[in-house]
Amino acid sequence: MPAPEIARGLLTPNPKISFVQLVVLATVIFSGCASPKTTVEGRSSLERAIHYYIEGEWERAEALFAEVTQQQNSDEDVQTAYLYLGRIYMARGDNERAADAFSAGRMLGGNIRFDDYFALVTRGLDVSAATIAREPYVTRAQLAALIVSVLGPALGVERGDDPAPVAGVGRTEDIDKHWASEDIKSIKAAGVMRMLPDGRFHPDEKVTRSAFFIVLSRLVTALDLDTEVMREIYPGGFRDTLARRDAGLGKDPSNELVSGREVVEGLQTLSHAAEL
Repeated sequence: MPAPEIARGLLTPNPKISFVQLVVLATVIFSGCASPKTTVEGRSSLERAIHYYIEGEWERAEALFAEVTQQQNSDEDVQTAYLYLGRIYMARGDNERAADAFSAGRMLGGNIRFDDYFALVTRGLDVSAATIAREPYVTRAQLAALIVSVLGPALGVERGDDPAPVAGVGRTEDIDKHWASEDIKSIKAAGVMRMLPDGRFHPDEKVTRSAFFIVLSRLVTALDLDTEVMREIYPGGFRDTLARRDAGLGKDPSNELVSGREVVEGLQTLSHAAEL
């Protein structure tokens, strides 16, 4: 029956329709016209939280998702709450809290989405200047990624670039599966960081102060900066700075690990000199 005919049928008295049927029909019609907010208030905390998330009311959603994680809910509901909490924190740029949320979801048996999101936010943490500045050491992968993050535009590379394969990288070790693979290839192509003597990049090896000094020197050349900028980083010269820093420790200062703070300050000094 065409829609208009159906409508007329509903409006035309029908002696075969009982009073009870009319009441049921009226209930269905009026419930369909009910206010969305009224309907939302009758849902569970998780359902209401998802509704507010979709509506962009993230503060209300966050409070409800947090409530779900504290209550006696099923693992599946708690996983969902942590997934959305992580997304909210990511959108705010709070990668540390996002990583905590995704990690909690993973521990409850969360699916591949948690792994993907966790890898994404931890990559952000790995190259965050604020995070690295607090670390006692820096890996070669972190250094490569931080250089791209701080000096990439001046070097002609950007985060997210997918550079062509570079000779030597990936031939003797599987760089492509490393979280910093794109940054490593970009930095090697720029000539700033090179393979180690054994022909491998060793992305997770810790960076020594002498190795960082060499990288800074290459960056000064690549960025065409005045060499005086190195004196700003090492006022008394590199060897004198190391000698004073490690005096009396009985160690070879050139093999000492560079701290995250030193790396961040050094790269930021070059960034200012390059007027980035």
